[in-house]
Amino acid sequence: MSAPDLTPAIMAQFAASGADKHLTLLLGAGASVASGLPDWNELAVRLLLRSGAVRDRRLAELLVREQDPLLVAEAAKQSLGSEWEASVRQALYSDFQGPGPSTLHFAIARHYLDEGPGKTTLITLNFDTLLEQAVRLLSTRPRDRAEASAVQSASGPEPGGEALPRLQARVHHLHGVAGPTSTKNLVLALSDYNEVLSAGMPWQQVLLIQSLRRGALILVGTSYRDPDVRKWFHHVLRDHPRNHSAIVLLVRESFRLGRDEFDEILPALVSQWRAVGLEPVITSDFSDVVQIVQELAHIHRPGYLSPQERTRIIWDAHSVRFNEYQDSYARRLESEAHDLCHMLHGTKVRTGLWIADGNGYLVRWAVSDRIYRSPDVLPSVPTGQESSVLAGRALSVEAPLWEEPTAHADRHWGCSLAIPIWTQIRDLPPAVTAVHVIDFLAPIDQMRAALDINALGISGLETGWSDRLSHVVFTHPA
Repeated sequence: MSAPDLTPAIMAQFAASGADKHLTLLLGAGASVASGLPDWNELAVRLLLRSGAVRDRRLAELLVREQDPLLVAEAAKQSLGSEWEASVRQALYSDFQGPGPSTLHFAIARHYLDEGPGKTTLITLNFDTLLEQAVRLLSTRPRDRAEASAVQSASGPEPGGEALPRLQARVHHLHGVAGPTSTKNLVLALSDYNEVLSAGMPWQQVLLIQSLRRGALILVGTSYRDPDVRKWFHHVLRDHPRNHSAIVLLVRESFRLGRDEFDEILPALVSQWRAVGLEPVITSDFSDVVQIVQELAHIHRPGYLSPQERTRIIWDAHSVRFNEYQDSYARRLESEAHDLCHMLHGTKVRTGLWIADGNGYLVRWAVSDRIYRSPDVLPSVPTGQESSVLAGRALSVEAPLWEEPTAHADRHWGCSLAIPIWTQIRDLPPAVTAVHVIDFLAPIDQMRAALDINALGISGLETGWSDRLSHVVFTHPA
């Protein structure tokens, strides 16, 4: 899946969820993995090794896999004693003083800032403060192109919360906070969970009940393994307005399964989440989740179009004037290839442009060394992270990708770089609907170094294509 595959039906689930009244976003561990933090199992392994209870990593992984991870964490906690909190921080952050927020953190922070604390509640099961960092960063500097593409609780005092300056906002940490230098109210080991579970009506449960009564509740990046979370949601989902949905975003990437394998387990996956009262929405990778979050502030506005509909508008605007845009884009790409060759001191370059059609395919629209005379001969590949073509994978992950030719591929070129192109229609969120591919007749290490030096020039090319493709819709609406 990619942004062009987010259909009206998918987005309609969010439009009917009650998110127009109030939106609560709850983040699990999967949301922080993209920033380089360990998932739950890896954290338990690190703590077990640091405690000295097990010295062999293979055996530590075996214990975590075969035993209750909470019990494993409890053993580590007892062994570490007074060093427990410092060890948790070291296990989380390893050799660096703190990771940076991911595109998902920034997307959620931007939604919060645009909609305000009166309409948005931020909750996390994670110990890190990446969401606070994202809000703080976006609130102190203007939004740029990359970021554009990227409440006090009524239940009483919260020992896991951290107030933000200026905004007086709060990210509700259901399991406490462990920053790079301080730790507070951790819920991590078995004894911690038992304490929370023994409480009659903890503040966490009150917060979740109030959140769903106010509007929609969306879970992102959670496996639903925490026993306290299961208990809380048992009560939360028992009595809430029927027009307020509790949605869980399931990301195939987190299951580490191919498309066919995932499709086999999908019916069971959907039924098990619905059995506990949560409505699953299936996505391919975390970039899809980022795009969905960016859409949430717009889905109730008049004239809203889903990413798939916007992609089709751009594609149709090109298709109806195929010859015009085929010729002009081929000439533009040829000029770019010439300029890049000069910038790279004579290295031969070929450039190409792929455009998504909004029907599940990515189409190579134009290339610098040829002109297509009919749309029927344009090469196309299915979208998705398993795409056989570099451009298809870059569209899915929404990030630049490098590739060297494999032993079975055409080895005429030394390496290739695919760069996603963001387009925008009206005031709707930007979305990746095209990919710019550059082939180099030189080794990948040499080209990486050269483009690092000339990053500004490359950035200018991508900005140009973004503006050009977006402008087509206003110049020649389909």
